[in-house]
Amino acid sequence: MDTCRFLIQSGTTPLEAYIEKCLNEKPECSSYQFVAQTRVYASKQRNHLRRTVKLDPVAEYFLYNMIYKNRSKFRKPFSEDKKHFGYRFEKGSSIPASASYKGFKQAISAYSDIYDHSMSHRISMVSIITTLSLGSQTLEQVWMM
Repeated sequence: MDTCRFLIQSGTTPLEAYIEKCLNEKPECSSYQFVAQTRVYASKQRNHLRRTVKLDPVAEYFLYNMIYKNRSKFRKPFSEDKKHFGYRFEKGSSIPASASYKGFKQAISAYSDIYDHSMSHRISMVSIITTLSLGSQTLEQVWMM
């Protein structure tokens, strides 16, 4: 995290120039690329370790910058039958992940009193998506890694 902070505070112009070369398909830019992801382990409850990956600082900046530039797409659900939790922006600022996670856990608790069955689905690498289907209601939680 300190490396990312240092790179961003030192100036984003060199980062953006390097990313532009990574995305360029010209032959003279073929040597510019993102670094392979590093396997790391996230500490979970009861001494459990979850295997995940860590992006290099340039790729991490690229993803966060892309999300910030497209923050208007992370919006509230437009249907009462579908609830969204996770990263979202309101009035130009991100909603704290802890507040969204708390809302997600409260919704699961409330719906578990109503419904007998639930389902969970996980996709790793770029994001983790947890879906809880409850009859006509669907709860989604999206956490970017």
